[in-house]
Amino acid sequence: MLFTVNRPTEEEMMRLYAGGELITERPDPLAQRKELCPAWKMAEHARTLDDLAQRGMKKGTLLDVGCFSGLFLGNARKRLFECTGVEPNEDACMHVRQAQRLEVFNGSLESAQFAPERFSVVSIQDVIEHVPDPLSELREIFRIQQPGGWRVLTTPNVKSLL
Repeated sequence: MLFTVNRPTEEEMMRLYAGGELITERPDPLAQRKELCPAWKMAEHARTLDDLAQRGMKKGTLLDVGCFSGLFLGNARKRLFECTGVEPNEDACMHVRQAQRLEVFNGSLESAQFAPERFSVVSIQDVIEHVPDPLSELREIFRIQQPGGWRVLTTPNVKSLL
């Protein structure tokens, strides 16, 4: 496990994301360019959604925390999920709202203040390592997740080729 000593506060993180210091690529307004929808990422999303379907979760309410370009949300919507996103980067948030017409909250998961037990699936893919307090983030996920719902959580492997 790796961690940053003196982690930034939530306010500092939101300011960094809003200012663009942490994001080098920007979502394209057309969102259909091949480099934004790489085959490996599309296959990863298909496997995740297939896995949920095999476990009986074929539709429902899905929240993607840190949705960035909205690619996973778009793929989940094609599978009949009612999709919502949370994204700290304002440009990315606006892109998903305008290009994909999806509900996206600009900010952190906690600041979104979703109702308890609202979502049947909560996805947090390659995001948990960015949040100031991972345990609080997980507590919030459990609070807004419906009983019997599913969580999709991934995080990078620092020893991988990437």
